[in-house]
Amino acid sequence: MKDPRMHVSRAIRPPYETIMFKTLFWNLKKNPIADLVGKLANQHDADLVILAECHDTVSNLLDALNPREARYRLHDSPSRIIRIFSRLPKSQIRPVYDDSDVSIRVVRPLIGQEFILVAAHLGSKMYLDEHAQASLATRVARQIYETEEELGHSRTVVVGDLNMNPFEKGLVDSESFHAVLSRDVALEKSRTVHGKDRRFFYNPMWSEYAKTPPGTYFYRNSTTVCYFWNIFDQVLVRPDLIELFLDKELAVLSRVGTCSLLKSNGRPDEKTASDHLPLKFAFDFV
Repeated sequence: MKDPRMHVSRAIRPPYETIMFKTLFWNLKKNPIADLVGKLANQHDADLVILAECHDTVSNLLDALNPREARYRLHDSPSRIIRIFSRLPKSQIRPVYDDSDVSIRVVRPLIGQEFILVAAHLGSKMYLDEHAQASLATRVARQIYETEEELGHSRTVVVGDLNMNPFEKGLVDSESFHAVLSRDVALEKSRTVHGKDRRFFYNPMWSEYAKTPPGTYFYRNSTTVCYFWNIFDQVLVRPDLIELFLDKELAVLSRVGTCSLLKSNGRPDEKTASDHLPLKFAFDFV
């Protein structure tokens, strides 16, 4: 059944009312937790659900996502790492590009302009050093730019497990994502670097360091530098979408209903759920 809110025009609805397009992302660590995914999606009324390291069957996931009526559907991808589900008709999400790390789609909400969705699961620090990660990020950023040029707009959102923190080279370098923490800076759209124009992304994830839990992934080691909490799971927004991005809706989630996703020490419970915490965010596309 269609959401009746979708038929309310901006002209007649109250100025304080927002019609949101909500998205969830979760790296499942290959765990069979379809029931938690379904409960989370329905709890947060998500329009778009993006999963990484998802080894559960599609039928299990669809059964969990649709406990009462068939609203969510799978949008096919050759990638086995990333799965995309939505409540939109299949015709509203069109494939543009796929490789082992990235799926790029054109998404057309029922209201508002289309946007470019880049769902990513980039290489792990277990196998790549920081230089290799930065090189991979540069390759992905180049593909995003080429897609934007082909489609004629840069209404782009990147979401996924980037396996880098917001302050690492692959995120901030002008030749890669060029993602900045300031809305105001990002709204300048681009800057010139060695004579070349480089577009910004806005990275709202910096604010999550000041919250509890202060990240999406916890890792402790015995090396001289250890961050403990990391924000590997991120959303990046191009300037053309910043005014539609709802900062107040951004959150790292630590519960699904009454089920905690954290152990008693406050760290992700990989036995109950995953070693990554899910991420939610929303746009007002009206």
